[in-house]
Amino acid sequence: MATEIELKLGLAPETVPLLLAHPLLAGTSRQQPLRNTYYDTAELALHQQRIALRLRQKGEQWLQTVKTAAEADAQGLSRRGEWECPATPGQFDFRQVDVPALRARLEAWQD
Repeated sequence: MATEIELKLGLAPETVPLLLAHPLLAGTSRQQPLRNTYYDTAELALHQQRIALRLRQKGEQWLQTVKTAAEADAQGLSRRGEWECPATPGQFDFRQVDVPALRARLEAWQD
């Protein structure tokens, strides 16, 4: 399992050009279209368990991602379990989920 660590920053719109001009960030900006589809059961079981299941198209590549609920601290830093693997559209594969109880739940909800 990977751990996603996310830090959210707030910027006033007028300060974005200053941030992007910083020497450590200058020239690193690029755009890439992504197509994301999120899945849940009819009863919203994933949402209720704070689990996200996504298929993402990135160019010609498809990725399946499973994320668990985030643990956040007072400074805005959050951590959560994340499993990502190559995917085929319309097919779920939870073999990469190495938490047995979570994997069993996902497989039970798969249909």
